[in-house]
Amino acid sequence: MKRFLFLTCLFTLAAALPAAAEDDARRKELGKSEKLRILVDKVMQPQAKWTTEEWMVQAAGEAGFNVFSPRAGFDHLAAVEQVSDWCAKYGLYHLPWMRGSLDTPLANAAAEGQRMVWADGTEQPLWSPNADEFWEWTARYIVEYARLSVEHRALMGVFLDYENYAPNSRGNLYGLSYDAAILAKFASAGNIEIPALEPAKRKAWLDEQGLHDRFAAFQI
Repeated sequence: MKRFLFLTCLFTLAAALPAAAEDDARRKELGKSEKLRILVDKVMQPQAKWTTEEWMVQAAGEAGFNVFSPRAGFDHLAAVEQVSDWCAKYGLYHLPWMRGSLDTPLANAAAEGQRMVWADGTEQPLWSPNADEFWEWTARYIVEYARLSVEHRALMGVFLDYENYAPNSRGNLYGLSYDAAILAKFASAGNIEIPALEPAKRKAWLDEQGLHDRFAAFQI
């Protein structure tokens, strides 16, 4: 009986290998010989309280799309798995849609000096791209998607949206941030003495001192 089960498993694996190889080959051609046709769904999901149902994936495939990206649900991993399996069933790939910025209320004391600050000194209620909190939150989901994609082959990545809707927007995220935390790190790494500067004066001071290019390279 054990030998039978073992041989059955081998046969199943062997049968799956050509399909996996064919799928990998097709995925590599997306954006090349096969044009990317991505549907970011903000129309069908509201019909089911912003969840994805199988008929939505099927409809996207029948309409000629080859990638399905549901506008909501990136943080529900069980749903990400299910949508990936439906995409595989209907010949699509799956890109969970994820906002690329992380809000932080102005009342959050832990975020002082670590919010996004633009060159003109404008601060937004968003974690700076230099903040560990921003990267920990981003990686929390993206790493899980990578793990899930090993078994759910239709899960091909993540659709990160960096459009800037936060108050005091100065453009899409992210450019350089002139937050206090990154200035302190720059000063420490370069043994540079930087005076206490108001946000609106930071870029001008770096320019005047001939330090801006070094600061930009350090931050990047």
